[in-house]
Amino acid sequence: MRKALILSFALMLVAGVAFGQAGTINIFADPIGGSCAVTDSPAGLKNYYIVHTNATYVAGVQFRAKVPTCFTGTFSKDTYPAGFLNIGNSQTGLSIVYDPFCLNSPILVATVELNVLGTTPACCVWRVTADPAVSSGEIEVSDCDYNVIFATGYHAIFNPTGACSCSVPNEDTTWGQVKALYE
Repeated sequence: MRKALILSFALMLVAGVAFGQAGTINIFADPIGGSCAVTDSPAGLKNYYIVHTNATYVAGVQFRAKVPTCFTGTFSKDTYPAGFLNIGNSQTGLSIVYDPFCLNSPILVATVELNVLGTTPACCVWRVTADPAVSSGEIEVSDCDYNVIFATGYHAIFNPTGACSCSVPNEDTTWGQVKALYE
């Protein structure tokens, strides 16, 4: 019995090193992922930060963070950390390979520059979702062994009030959906 437990524990340790944890992708007001409460004032160009959090041993991500229809400004551009390879943009779908190749979070994935007008209504939700180009319908992350794993997309809130919070994932999931990922 004891040998079986030791063997099981050793296998769990190896599996923990070999496979990454997908984590979460979120939009923040700062590049270190401190606040998902964002504002759109004063008017002008303003940066927002997409950060990969709660992840281990990851090599890249594919997602979309299209500005919501309630946002009253316009998208300007995305910029990426030096060395990161990217295809697409945050508005249509974005695939990024990290450099160095295998990282742990927090990872600044992209900086989204918006031209803000200061007129976005309170509680306007800006979501991170799956890239429409992926067949899984999920936010896809590549671990360092080239396995595709799925991340959770969160959201930022423009001009939050006490009536709205940005601390809840985009979509609830059931225990059955989680178990199905590992069957």
